[in-house]
Amino acid sequence: MRGSKNKTSDEASQSLLLYVAKLVVWNLYLTLLRAEAGFKMLKSALGLRPNFHQIEKHVEGHIFIRILAYH
Repeated sequence: MRGSKNKTSDEASQSLLLYVAKLVVWNLYLTLLRAEAGFKMLKSALGLRPNFHQIEKHVEGHIFIRILAYH
């Protein structure tokens, strides 16, 4: 009897943990959407063209500067 109660409790804990993880991922996704919308607005207002980078460090630097500018 006692083992089944712990199992139910463990299942409830796992279910809650999964729900919280999904909520965190969803909130991160919404943040990404807002950031992308902000970038799009900034680029269109300034009339900027797409910026293509070939080197990974340049891409990371570009994204970092854009995020700083957005905040």
